Amino acid sequence: MSPSVRAALTEIFAGSMGSVLAALAGPDAELWELSAIISAPGAAPQIVHADTAYASDPCLITTFVALQDVTPSMGPTSFVPGTHDDFAAHKRFMADPLVFLSDTPGLSCLLDAGDAAVYDSRVLHCGGANRSDRLRALLCVTFRHTDAPVREEWSGNSIRADVAGRYTLQDFSSGAVRGA
Repeated sequence: MSPSVRAALTEIFAGSMGSVLAALAGPDAELWELSAIISAPGAAPQIVHADTAYASDPCLITTFVALQDVTPSMGPTSFVPGTHDDFAAHKRFMADPLVFLSDTPGLSCLLDAGDAAVYDSRVLHCGGANRSDRLRALLCVTFRHTDAPVREEWSGNSIRADVAGRYTLQDFSSGAVRGA
């Protein structure tokens, strides 16, 4: 957790974005993932997926922050709205993904540099093919909902061991970083 990373997280979550995340995940939501998602020119699209298996209780909330303008040719992330809290939608998707996706509208997330997309880890989504000549880079920050139990399938989170369990949303939304 370098000073520049701490500063960036505080810049992102000190204002209204921190308030939004606190409403969705709680002010004491644990920093669960911190990474960059890079899609190189020519990268194939992702398959449609949810980051976590469907569960009826609170989960993980992810924020993608665009590190440059994301244009249609760069393969923006597409989301299937409403699938985060719809077990039947997950079952229909698993039974026949092509039929489900052909009958269900999705939304592409075109972002300007500094814009953010916030989503529940249970929502079905995918990154598109990068047909541009530029990298698509997103800062990816995930918080574990205050009431979410740690599940076995979440054990592969990408956060470094020396950072895991040390930070909450409140550390960045208040501007004070514990253990800095």
